[in-house]
Amino acid sequence: MDQLEIKTCGIFRYSLNDQGSAVIRGANEWPEVLVIPEQLDGHPVTEIGLGAFNTDDVMSEVGLYWNNSVPMYQLPAKYMDQIIHDIAMERIKEVQLPETLERIEACAFYCCMNLGKVNFPKNLKYIGGEAFENCDLHKVQIPKECEIYHYADNMVWQETGAFQGCGGYDAHGRIPPEYGITIGYY
Repeated sequence: MDQLEIKTCGIFRYSLNDQGSAVIRGANEWPEVLVIPEQLDGHPVTEIGLGAFNTDDVMSEVGLYWNNSVPMYQLPAKYMDQIIHDIAMERIKEVQLPETLERIEACAFYCCMNLGKVNFPKNLKYIGGEAFENCDLHKVQIPKECEIYHYADNMVWQETGAFQGCGGYDAHGRIPPEYGITIGYY
């Protein structure tokens, strides 16, 4: 298996897909308003990659810094909770996506707990499983041609659904629109 060549442009880390388009793999900074550019080094940005802004991945990276001295499991839970809170979960509150974007892969914004506003561009074709799990999204507008992982008949399935946990669960483990997430189409 070939290893991806990760490049850096501004705050973003990215790779190139087979078509020569940029796939966002993460960022060196997590501002409150994350603006994804239309291009990185002249390559159109067409995808937010698997786990690009996944807070669990951030915690793994933080853990690596301590592995030489103190294993993460030996750190007090209260301390770890504060680190998670400070580093990732509260950082991103809004995401501005470019019109060039076509795909948002699984776990792209997993557990960005304060993420409450996202513009979904008209060219978006796919949103993967758990892409926005446990975000603070209550109402989104998505292009009608866009495929949403585990979405049917106005119900977002609990198991790995793209918007799992964005509004609470009913007795059947599903998130109906009246629980806080409303998906509209344009």
